[in-house]
Amino acid sequence: MKIKNHIKHLAVSAAIFNDKNEILLSKRNEPRWSHSHGKWQFPGGGIEFGEHPEQTVIREVLEEVGVKIKLLTKNPLIQSVIFKKENVHVVLLVYPSLYISGRINIKNDPYTAEARWFKPREIDSIFSMPEVKNVIKSSQKYLIFDI
Repeated sequence: MKIKNHIKHLAVSAAIFNDKNEILLSKRNEPRWSHSHGKWQFPGGGIEFGEHPEQTVIREVLEEVGVKIKLLTKNPLIQSVIFKKENVHVVLLVYPSLYISGRINIKNDPYTAEARWFKPREIDSIFSMPEVKNVIKSSQKYLIFDI
């Protein structure tokens, strides 16, 4: 299938869990992209030239939400999402991660409206990106506790 004027985007994000079995999500603030604006998602972003995805996700999480993380695996969960309305194809490398330290701080990222911890039972009732629920379920195998 060939689509003219389409956008391909490779990004990384972190499915961050804390010791209370909560998941850290951020709410996107970017009105020009209706497919993600106002939706809860995993913190992350684009890979800079020459940067390894593992470095990117650690940097992006610190920049966007102000916390330090530890990756639980070097093998990310791969999500591929197409937003037909905007001709956008996003390939997302999601790293299951553990919260290490820091307080949530979104002041340095104009594209993040809010960030907070969610209990697993809350996830089904929030307006989130399509990959959120799938990744949380897939991440369970990396955790030492049940969610």
